[in-house]
Amino acid sequence: MGGVAQIAATIAEPGVIGHTGTMARLRFGEAQISGQQLTVSGQAPERGVATAIHELLTQRLVKGYTGRDSIEVRTDADIAAEAEARE
Repeated sequence: MGGVAQIAATIAEPGVIGHTGTMARLRFGEAQISGQQLTVSGQAPERGVATAIHELLTQRLVKGYTGRDSIEVRTDADIAAEAEARE
């Protein structure tokens, strides 16, 4: 998994991705569509980002589609503390 995913869209209807507004930025992540299920996974820098993605996937997809997320929350402070502990 690599790169940066910026989630600000939803499936407006089959085959149409609609813009939703506020960006929810992952440090890195992946979005996959399989049949009528959208799965987003990755790492978020704060709980609010993970919550926003979860709400979009569970409450705002077009009828007939399902969403699933697997978002790990790791704050900048968490990452700095882990790096310091390794030193």
